[in-house]
Amino acid sequence: QDGKEVKADNNKFYYKVGLVDPKIIVPMPTGLRMIAGNAKSTGPQSPQVTYFFTTTSKGKHTEPHTQSTHGGKMFTIKDGENGVRFQLQYPQCWDGIHLWLPNSTHMAYPTKGVCPSTHPKAFLQLMFNLGYSDATGGEGFKLSSGEWFTAHGDFINGWKPETMERLVQTCVREKRYCGLTSSDSKPCTERGTKSGCIEFRAGEKNPR
Repeated sequence: QDGKEVKADNNKFYYKVGLVDPKIIVPMPTGLRMIAGNAKSTGPQSPQVTYFFTTTSKGKHTEPHTQSTHGGKMFTIKDGENGVRFQLQYPQCWDGIHLWLPNSTHMAYPTKGVCPSTHPKAFLQLMFNLGYSDATGGEGFKLSSGEWFTAHGDFINGWKPETMERLVQTCVREKRYCGLTSSDSKPCTERGTKSGCIEFRAGEKNPR
């Protein structure tokens, strides 16, 4: 921000059903690599891929300023707003063959909830949500890759196959919410039995 480093804080990482039919979601294979966003972009990218916004309070979806409402330009933070937030959504449709192809051409985004015929299989949609609480935005907000619209991310799947399979089966196909809630951060054990909420923890065979 204005030439000074600001660190990302209040970060969240989601594995979501996304826009596809949950029935077609399969576990990610070990070693899968993919890129979201374009580090060489010369202008704002599709909000389907990268999206910058701010909120008035943590955990709420109030978005008084976004890149879309400011004509594709970086907005300036006002009093009472929590800095700059950045959302990055990875492609979730896979060609079913390659763990990596240049420019992530083995991956694609769904259109109207349907994966293209060239990429018929779907994974959980990986989403990064990063917060720069000390950033004030505007023309002085840059990334290490360049202007704010060069936002991008890399991913290599290192999940244990049995854990990924269990998450897909237990959470997605049985329509359960797994993990901690983004609003109150209460463990599932504190949310009651009607929430459908379960947790997976490192080293444990079965979900809580």
